Amino acid sequence: MLLFSLDGIAVVEFLLSPMSQMLI
Repeated sequence: MLLFSLDGIAVVEFLLSPMSQMLI
């Protein structure tokens, strides 16, 4: 559960980073 959650957060953060840069 913890590993899956951490991995999920990493994926979401990785996806949000490029999007936020594009918006800015």
